[in-house]
Amino acid sequence: MILTALRILENGKLAKVHQCSALDFNITLRITETLLEHTEAVFLYLPERKPILPRQKTHKELFLDQLPVEFTTKVFKDMAQVLDISSKSAERYIKEFIEKGYLQRSAQGQYRHILKKTR
Repeated sequence: MILTALRILENGKLAKVHQCSALDFNITLRITETLLEHTEAVFLYLPERKPILPRQKTHKELFLDQLPVEFTTKVFKDMAQVLDISSKSAERYIKEFIEKGYLQRSAQGQYRHILKKTR
C-alpha cells in the first residue's frame, strides 16, 4: 500500500518484500470509509436526472430513411405518397437533401443516397 511504501522513507529499509502493517491497513480503511461518506453526501445534493425520451422522427427524416441507395423520381414520389407527403413537399425535400449532401443527382431523374452504403 502507499502508506507502507512511504514508511520505507522513514526507516530506510529497502527489502524485496514489504508487508502492510495493521496500523497502515486500519488508517487506509478509515480514509476509504470517510471518502465514501463524503461521496454519498455530495451525491445527495446532485439534481435529480429526468429521463430524456427519444424524439420521434419527422416526416422528412422518415422519407430520407426510406429512400433506397439508388432511385428515380418516380420511386421517391411513390415513397412520398406512401408516407402521406405531398408531391411538392417531396420535391422540396429532395432538393434540400441534395443541397445538404445527403443525396446526389447522378442524371436527370436519377439519384444516389450518399448516407447509405451500396450492398
